[in-house]
Amino acid sequence: VGARGRHCLSHHPGVCEDMSVCLLLPAIANAVVMPAVSPTGVANKLWSWRGFDVRYQCLGEAQQGPSLLLVHGLFVNADHWRRNLPALAEAGCRVYAIDLLGSGYSSKPFPTSAEARAVSGEKGRKLGTPEQSIGSASGEELPPRPVALAHPVEGSVYNFYTWAEQLADFTREVIGCEKATLVANSIGTISALQAAVDRPELFNGVFVVNPNFRELHSAEQPPLLRPLVMPLVGAVQQALRDNGQPL
Repeated sequence: VGARGRHCLSHHPGVCEDMSVCLLLPAIANAVVMPAVSPTGVANKLWSWRGFDVRYQCLGEAQQGPSLLLVHGLFVNADHWRRNLPALAEAGCRVYAIDLLGSGYSSKPFPTSAEARAVSGEKGRKLGTPEQSIGSASGEELPPRPVALAHPVEGSVYNFYTWAEQLADFTREVIGCEKATLVANSIGTISALQAAVDRPELFNGVFVVNPNFRELHSAEQPPLLRPLVMPLVGAVQQALRDNGQPL
């Protein structure tokens, strides 16, 4: 855990484009110290990103094969890829796995603190609530409906734009190759896809594993319940922040 993390919410994704994740877990960031190696013996390393600590692992760094950046999903961290990391390295790849901000041993700033707001990926983006059409499970196109592009908790750093910028900066500063391939699971796919959209010069593709899209789409909420859902979720989140115990 980064030295600057405190009173924060762990493993929390935010909102990107027209998708949102609203589940937060409270944690006291300094309660856990990052071990030198992972349970599988891979060294844990720290990268300083915009004043925060980010844990990552790498194998095959000196190899000449393709460069891969593995991106975890909700409630997990770089150790999620513990079986894939050595297998991909043995196949000749330069392979990296990262803890997204707020997850694993990376720093976990309070989501709306001044230091967190300073690095939020929503800064400088024109985010509104456009009318967007989405497809149904049967392949039909549903009527356009308003979709909020910003995080439902105003100012929260834990959004997919932040994580997309983290992935792009890590690729440029740490991996340093001509182009890398993003390999992402679950909600990590949203951050990875956003990174590829934002910085196409850094990536040659995104390999998605069990992407989590439909249930994250705010437009999927029943219209009559939509005005009630977010306030209710917000109240639960606030209760967890105020009364939750360290994990």
